[in-house]
Amino acid sequence: RYHMLHPDYLGHRVHEVQRSFRLCVVLCLVDAEDVVKPMGEVNKVAAMGDCTLVCAWSAEEAARYIETIKAYENKSPEVIREKVESDYISRPNGAVTS
Repeated sequence: RYHMLHPDYLGHRVHEVQRSFRLCVVLCLVDAEDVVKPMGEVNKVAAMGDCTLVCAWSAEEAARYIETIKAYENKSPEVIREKVESDYISRPNGAVTS
């Protein structure tokens, strides 16, 4: 809803913080009925600003995303990467069952 009232805000904000951080995340709370056009605009702004777009359909879901992002903020990428087994039998088994 906020984007429909202030369509230029997100673009200006992304441009302001674009170079200040290693990761730019746009967390979008979807709280309107007709979201096709506004979400297309938000997606375009996020993509043009080299940001990750995360959509939440409730305030609780948005809060969980923020908690998760903050919990992994200072962790290495290896923490969230998939653990791949090194033996031969596990690899085909993982490919078939995934």
